[in-house]
Amino acid sequence: MTSARVCGVEIVHWAPRRWRTRNVNALGRRVRNFGDLLGPWLVQRMLEEVSSQSSGGASSTVRASRPDTRLVTVGSIIRLTRDGDVVWGTGVNGKSKDLPFERRVLDIRSVRGPRTRAWLMSKGFVVPEIFGDPGLLTARYAASIPAWEKSCNDVLVVPNLHDYVGFKKAYEAEFEVLNPQSPLEECIARIRAANFVAGSSLHGVCLADAFGVPARLISPGTEPAFKYEDYFLGTGRSVPRVARSVGEALSYGGAPSPDFDAERLRAAFPYELWECEPG
Repeated sequence: MTSARVCGVEIVHWAPRRWRTRNVNALGRRVRNFGDLLGPWLVQRMLEEVSSQSSGGASSTVRASRPDTRLVTVGSIIRLTRDGDVVWGTGVNGKSKDLPFERRVLDIRSVRGPRTRAWLMSKGFVVPEIFGDPGLLTARYAASIPAWEKSCNDVLVVPNLHDYVGFKKAYEAEFEVLNPQSPLEECIARIRAANFVAGSSLHGVCLADAFGVPARLISPGTEPAFKYEDYFLGTGRSVPRVARSVGEALSYGGAPSPDFDAERLRAAFPYELWECEPG
């Protein structure tokens, strides 16, 4: 787990350090999975938008009004919460949903989907029926990211972090395979430029949905189905048919488009953690 301060508020996201393979006593670089970096990126841009609106287009300073409060957002990271945290758009990880959860006080503004909501309510929390992964808002804030030049192959394979090596070996001769540890804005640009996205990355599918790019989930190698089902159900869809390969994904075509209220999700954002208000 790690966090980044955005305008004075701690934004929790998943980016652990891995042990070095040649020295088990030394930590190596952080795992920088693009989907887990979306949270701080989105918060920064949402605050820039509000700052610009409140100052008539001129730049202004945004300061924390509650600097001791943490915001837990994009990702399956409910288990990274502490009592007193604010939760916006976060989900439960299927790998740990059956473990004890000892939090008692969380300020929950929205969650990824109804399965996360039901899980939290079973623990005694009050959870509003406001769904959607905040990554779905990415298109609104991505105008400044330079366009990615399309390759000769317009199918982009976006594997889950744990599937990357296997997907690369299986598909790189025929398709463009995105390394999920590539820089975040490069990942956003490449997904935006694709004509079709296939893969086991939840946020590969989520960003494709954000940009209106047809996408089909491929069965992940290690991730339980919980978070994917939670995401689809949270965007007004039944769980679509999951492909077993890129070829099968292409034969199925894109899943139905998401049906959710982007403005309701955005309005649930805890703007009051900063000294600014939405326009």
